[in-house]
Amino acid sequence: MSESTLSLGYRDFQKEVGFFLGYGRTYTSYTAGQVSLIDDIIQGGLRKFYHPIEPGTNQHYEWKFLKAPTTLTTIASYTTGTVTSSSTSVTLAVGTWPSWAATNGKLVVNGTRYTIASRTSGSIIVLSSAPSVAFAGDTFELEHNGNYDLPDDWNGWACKYLTFQPEDLEGRVRFVPEETVRGLRQIFDTRQRPVKAAVRAKIGTTSTTGQRFELLLHPISDDVYTLDGLYNVMLNKIDPTSLPYPVGGMSHGDTIMEACLLVAAEKVMTSLIGERKPIYEEKLMQSISSDKEKEPDYYGYNGDNSEGGFRRGCCRLTDYNYIKYEGVLYTGD
Repeated sequence: MSESTLSLGYRDFQKEVGFFLGYGRTYTSYTAGQVSLIDDIIQGGLRKFYHPIEPGTNQHYEWKFLKAPTTLTTIASYTTGTVTSSSTSVTLAVGTWPSWAATNGKLVVNGTRYTIASRTSGSIIVLSSAPSVAFAGDTFELEHNGNYDLPDDWNGWACKYLTFQPEDLEGRVRFVPEETVRGLRQIFDTRQRPVKAAVRAKIGTTSTTGQRFELLLHPISDDVYTLDGLYNVMLNKIDPTSLPYPVGGMSHGDTIMEACLLVAAEKVMTSLIGERKPIYEEKLMQSISSDKEKEPDYYGYNGDNSEGGFRRGCCRLTDYNYIKYEGVLYTGD
């Protein structure tokens, strides 16, 4: 489907901001400096619109059109093949070391866990320290640590819990604080279907990427499960050619335009801030009202589940209501 002819795109914002600043609406006549300033203003207007403070409150409003589905597939331990070692180098026969071996894996041979320093190829990994007795055709288990990178554009969860896909087990994975998962992992090391999850920031940026986040699951998966969730999306800049239309579409074009004009006033025409701000806030309230109309009328059963466990609805759990019997971990879920 082609874009609505009533949608406002980059050129529309560029011309209107240029006219507001006194440059005229013929963008081809703008100087390089004017083009650069207008672009800064447009991107600033988008940031203001995408992460607004709802007028009359001190709270951020989260747009429904900035929520995207995501699917995470858990990873079970890898055991294919046998291993031999020479010093810290471990060679795998028959199988192929998974790509996550060094980043998220621990090698277990004869009951001893070894830290993996690097994966040099599909058949060779390097341990942080050499085993006291060299491996010679030993069986092994490559354990996954239960941590998974979240999407690069992840900006917070927009759901209350993660669900298993229909063909998987019934149940859900609820969010808990990061220290809760660490505490549970310290007490229980049995691998089962996950029931709890936490988010942790990954420290460090590069020349091309900013900060990222990871999801910690507990218990660590004993099998391959598919989890579905909804998250708030971080967006990229718009531009005249490859990405001319902002997310939000025709419905919010006028509000985005007013956000750009307010940023222009804040950056250049400061005497007009008092004039532009109420216009933007009025448009913003209209957009928020329209967005709220897309909420469901029915949110589900709201009864008392205090006496029961999971019943296709809510569950009432403490963070440590786990039971072990003969080495098997049982949970309240």
